Amino acid sequence: MNIPEYNFMLLENGVFANGINNLGQVVGLAHGENDAMVGSWWIPSPIPWEFQYPGGGIPSSFPYGLTAINNLGIVLNPGSGPELICIDFDLGGGGGVFQTPPAGIAANATAINNTGQLVSGDQIFTWANGGIAPPAPLPTTFGPAAGYGINDLGDVVGSVGGTAFFYPGQPSHGPTIYLAGQGQLSDINKSKLAVGFMDDDDSVLPSYVQCQSSNLQMKPIDLPYALPANVSSAKATAVNSGGTIVGYAPQPLPQKSHYAFVARIGEQAQDLNTLMDTQGWNLAFAMDVNDSGQIVGWATQEDSSGVTIYAAFAATPIHYGILPGLLFGSGFWDLVGTLMGNNRSGSTMLPLPGTGLWASLPPQQRQTLLSFAISNLAGRLNDSEARSKIQSIAADAASRALDQNKRPQRQTPTPAQSEQIARALDHLLGR
Repeated sequence: MNIPEYNFMLLENGVFANGINNLGQVVGLAHGENDAMVGSWWIPSPIPWEFQYPGGGIPSSFPYGLTAINNLGIVLNPGSGPELICIDFDLGGGGGVFQTPPAGIAANATAINNTGQLVSGDQIFTWANGGIAPPAPLPTTFGPAAGYGINDLGDVVGSVGGTAFFYPGQPSHGPTIYLAGQGQLSDINKSKLAVGFMDDDDSVLPSYVQCQSSNLQMKPIDLPYALPANVSSAKATAVNSGGTIVGYAPQPLPQKSHYAFVARIGEQAQDLNTLMDTQGWNLAFAMDVNDSGQIVGWATQEDSSGVTIYAAFAATPIHYGILPGLLFGSGFWDLVGTLMGNNRSGSTMLPLPGTGLWASLPPQQRQTLLSFAISNLAGRLNDSEARSKIQSIAADAASRALDQNKRPQRQTPTPAQSEQIARALDHLLGR
């Protein structure tokens, strides 16, 4: 079994966590002031940066908040009409560089890769120099196509007329797309492993396909529990470069609607809830996974009156961090350096300015980040006794800092929030 155990963390104020990049930055939807829902962005910490959309609120046509983030920090914000489609974050500028979609761009962007290409409806756009270049349309061989995933090679996957498709990107986009069976493909990695769901007429099955030739056929993922009959809400949502797949499927227990799963090809998928201490939460929907294996998604819990509460969660493989759920992968130290303004030319740091952000962090968060950085550096020492002592001290310091900033108890959603959550669920589950 190649699937590790995980550490669990709820993200501060979060309702949904939708995307994570290789630096551990997470985007989604959170509770803002006065019960408003706001798009949120979390660095490797449970505390979010929040921003309001121009005019306030979240587009009612797509209530997820922020849906995806690439390794350059470019974020997708699907909406409708004049709503924004991309937000290029400036860590040191106190906000983001908001871009209005040029004429002709359908504001329903679903995926972005690390070279700045994004898929929006039936077109591929390129984000460059702070703007969006003219689009390249998907072929119409089989009718209007909708792209849902794009890898760094420019390969696109999606659905056309209820059939999953693969559209090769390099060496160049051609006139033909390749069909993979009834259903939809939602994501594809650099090895051309694509995931989504297949429709076998009786039920919808989370599925995968290796897109190496024109002869494509999706195969079902071996789930841990039998699916009920006529299931229409099971899906593999994302796959990382190492072939780790995440998604969701209906719970066998009637009192819980769904469970998040993690899988690898050739092995049975695992219920993510069985791989960590979820602190009483049900991990219902796994929405994304980065190359370090960190998973983000939506968790649920019932309050004392039986109302379902939603929370954004992050799950970190134990072998990627010494502190529970908070050391977000190999890019962590580079991110801390960027936050402190130590952006060196030619380094692997996040290529965004950091001036002024460090001073703006709450004291507890600064202490926590420094403790993680010290522990990360200590891990490079050859002296095992010194390494152990330093990491132990750093862990204690981080724990004390976090204890000073406990999350407030999750509150029952207001009627307006419940309505927005219901719209998001209906959109996700195709109801």
